[in-house]
Amino acid sequence: MSDDNGDDRRQRQMDFILDQQAQFAVDIQLLKEQTREQKTIADLILAAQNNLTATMLTFAESVSTRFDRQDAEMTAMRERHDRQDARIAATTESVSQLSTTVDRYIKARGNGSNGQG
Repeated sequence: MSDDNGDDRRQRQMDFILDQQAQFAVDIQLLKEQTREQKTIADLILAAQNNLTATMLTFAESVSTRFDRQDAEMTAMRERHDRQDARIAATTESVSQLSTTVDRYIKARGNGSNGQG
């Protein structure tokens, strides 16, 4: 009888070991599936990050191009403004000289009289 108890005990131990190995195999399979899923998710995140990086670079280049264009336009406007200021200054000087000449002429003519009297 003790041999039957020993055989039963060994059988239970073997059944326990086999159950544990089966559960371990299932757990390993689940871990492999989760690892594949996580890799897929990581790949998707990496692709999205690469896409976002490319989009940001394109945006930065666009902004830089726009700033460069606006800077060139501002420089051209300043140059036009400077040229216009120079023309205005020259015109102001010419008008001032003309006014001085007319004043001298009038004073030389006797304070506005044309000599008739």
